[in-house]
Amino acid sequence: MPSNVQIFKAALHQSFFFLAQVRPAASGSEPLIDKGGQNVVFLGVALLAIAIVTVVGILSPRVEHAIIAAILLSSGLIGLFFTLGH
Repeated sequence: MPSNVQIFKAALHQSFFFLAQVRPAASGSEPLIDKGGQNVVFLGVALLAIAIVTVVGILSPRVEHAIIAAILLSSGLIGLFFTLGH
């Protein structure tokens, strides 16, 4: 009867064998990124942001203007830093 150590070594060897058999993904494709789901998430985030600004605008126009100004300023700075980084 094999000992626990021998069973562990055999299982470890077998798992390393299977890991070595994995082929790399085709160029330009990421198997772990669901592109369709990623687009749905981006759409949901954009709709959520619009909904928050709308609700806040109904409650307080001054706060709405402050949020819109902050979003525009942040977008401008992100674009500037992105272009300077490349």
